Formats: sequence, C-alpha cells, structure tokens
Amino acid sequence: MVLSAAALACDVLPSGVVVQAAAEAVPVAAQPTEVDTAPAGGPCEGFQQPGCVQSGCPEGQVCQKGPQCVPSLCACDPQTGQTTCSLDCGGGVCVDAAAQCQPVLCKLLCPFGFDTDERGCEVCQCKQPPRCACVDDGDCTKVVGGCCPCDLGGRELAIATDCVDRLVQCPVPPDEVPCVAIDQCTAKVARCVAGECVLQNSL
Repeated sequence: MVLSAAALACDVLPSGVVVQAAAEAVPVAAQPTEVDTAPAGGPCEGFQQPGCVQSGCPEGQVCQKGPQCVPSLCACDPQTGQTTCSLDCGGGVCVDAAAQCQPVLCKLLCPFGFDTDERGCEVCQCKQPPRCACVDDGDCTKVVGGCCPCDLGGRELAIATDCVDRLVQCPVPPDEVPCVAIDQCTAKVARCVAGECVLQNSL
C-alpha cells in the first residue's frame, strides 16, 4: 500500500504577523480581490497575501505547501495596519515547476511524519520524535503512533503532553489500514527522565 505524509508542522510565521485562531482571523465574507493587494493610501498600502494559494505564481512556477509555514489567508486592518492571519500552514510558496517535490512512495507509517531532504522534499524515512522537554512524570503521556492500535502491531511511545498534537493523523481510512495481528501492548508507563519522556516498567 502506498501512503503519503500528512501536513508538516507549523513552526515559523512571516515577520510582523500576529497569529490568532483561524475562526477569528478573517470573516468569511471578506474575500480577497484582484491579487490580494490593498488600495493605495492608508496603513495597508502595499499589503499582499503572504502565500501563493490566493494570488497564484508566475509562469513556470507552481504553488507548493511546505517546508515553509505560510498562512493561507491574511487580512490588514485599514485603521491600524496590523496584519492578522489564519493559524495554518496552507499558504504555500512559489517554486520552479522542475523543482517541485514529488509525492513520497513509501510503506512506512511514521508517527511524526516523513523526514525531508536538503530541498525540503519528503523522503521515505521517519522524522525523529520532537524533543519536547518535561519537568516531572505528569508532563508525559503514553500514546500509540501510526494507524494501528498496540494490540495490532502499533508501537507505544512516550511523549510530552505538549507534543501530542504533533502526532501525524492516519492518512488512510481505518478499513484500509494494513495492521498485523501482533500484540505489542505493554504495562510500561511514561516517565520523565533527564528532561525527556521515556517508557519504563511500572513499579
């Protein structure tokens, strides 16, 4: 079965951008016009959408999402000039069509997504778990990564609670997941050791 990676994590937003919840960022009716630039004069003069999903790309280039995090929609307050953007990474950047990343053809199920090469394109190799620090055992939790539960081949992981949202969602429907009848469930618990969450035998 051929699987593709889920969306990349969002780490960096454009300079000077104030982030707020997607539901509050831009009213639904406030659709951009022309090439998403503000009219001349006023604090928003010269404002442009940061990504290419709304405005498109020059000839010979395509709009590609990732590895850079660019919000899909922004708005400029005509009174203050302050920019607010949706809290997502779907804006995309323009890249040469010849350099566009190809979909990953890989049978790996990676809990935190695929790793990337020097061009930022995904490769058939799992990304390392995020190094989210912990202070005590209460900061850690045990989870099962991938698409299968631990009693059907899924691997247990110990990660910081703050990192749970970085787990990649299963990219295929539940009834199409190639799980195997291998029970890998354990009685181990998530503990904080030297600032990192690990699985240890329960006392």
